[in-house]
Amino acid sequence: MPRPSSRRLLAGVLLYCACDVQAQELYRDDRNQLNLDLQLAWSWLHSDHNYVAGPQSPGSSTWQESYIRYGLSGVHRLANGDASVYGAFNLASYGTFGDGDAAQYTDGSERETALDKAYLGWRSGTLFPALGQDGVDLSFGSQKVPLGDGFIINGDGTMMGDSFAGGLYDRGGTYYLAARNAFRRTAVARIGGNRGWRSDLLWLKSDNPFRSKMELGAATLEHVGPSTTVGLTAVKVLDIDERYALSAAQRDRDDLRTWSLRGKTDAGIDGLFLSAEHAWQEKRSGDESAWYAEAGWTSSQLPWQPYVSARHTRYSANYDPLFSGWSRGPGTWQQGSTATNFAGPFKRNAAIDMLNLTLAPHQALKLGAQYFRFRTLDKTVGDYSGQELDFYMIWNIDPHLTLFPMLSAYKPERSAADGGLQLGDADLALFSQLTLFYSF
Repeated sequence: MPRPSSRRLLAGVLLYCACDVQAQELYRDDRNQLNLDLQLAWSWLHSDHNYVAGPQSPGSSTWQESYIRYGLSGVHRLANGDASVYGAFNLASYGTFGDGDAAQYTDGSERETALDKAYLGWRSGTLFPALGQDGVDLSFGSQKVPLGDGFIINGDGTMMGDSFAGGLYDRGGTYYLAARNAFRRTAVARIGGNRGWRSDLLWLKSDNPFRSKMELGAATLEHVGPSTTVGLTAVKVLDIDERYALSAAQRDRDDLRTWSLRGKTDAGIDGLFLSAEHAWQEKRSGDESAWYAEAGWTSSQLPWQPYVSARHTRYSANYDPLFSGWSRGPGTWQQGSTATNFAGPFKRNAAIDMLNLTLAPHQALKLGAQYFRFRTLDKTVGDYSGQELDFYMIWNIDPHLTLFPMLSAYKPERSAADGGLQLGDADLALFSQLTLFYSF
């Protein structure tokens, strides 16, 4: 049963108060700027089926998730050229309410306030003309670090709760919204600005127990042109916390090496989008791989500027997705709202086909529909094959407020009793969510 309604009322009051706050620039002069930052999200969620993960039973789940990120950010421009020092510090207060999510990664009792981001950085401005504007960017601290298209690394956002694995991986809940997505400790060097040849050198340390608190090093080399980008990425896991590596897949992360080759282009054709990436992994248990190829087209001359795209993704049986996550919007790299969160395949042992349509009736409104077909490759340890159809809307009501509803229809081939994850039956399952974002 849902938790007492007084908690929902309190959360609703927090939502109203936060949305009533106006953007504030605390201080500015010729060389300094200090901002008060606020980001809030509130999500109402319902699934008419439950899924195998925690101590769950057949039936439905209704729950809510919310977070408030709040803090300061600023920039100080140095006297030497136009180089600058920048930084941010913020906390996140968040929780899960109601039944907990449909797979019981959370149970609705989670409440927490924790450090989200705390970092300092230095940008070179025009000190190194050959490297372009801000051709050297050095930063360290707690921050979100994306690489390329996010297929391998796009922040540390997995948020388990009290009920999964006896609370071993508890990070405070908000499994769906991911209230915190920063790596706890980082050292990052970005060299080459945003155009031409450039490189990223990174050291990242996660504090996420579900990710075995991995420590890793990474490097990229890419060329960014007006219409085409190509890049190489190398990632090596330097250490894991073995206390949290209970499964063979988690233990296999120790000394894991990943390489990838990626590219995107419009091939000189207005409205065309082509993107692909191929990743290879060396693990103690053997070599693995993952890849995708995607093509899309925007018809800018037609009403509502329809964008259509198709993509095929393939993850080998024991591929480790590391810190892959949301990058270009719905479907990247969380494929299928129900599947990616509750029903599998969880970015391994799968071939996934996607068809996508987005419409833009207004510059502040985007409508989307996505179809996914999931096929499990090795069915000896379960079969998460199925199909999913998602409908969503992204409405930027004003510069600060965004509404994001989604309806998902998911049809597995097998129930939990027959090798799948959906409890009770293999019937069509409906999942819905309505999320409100506010920020300044």
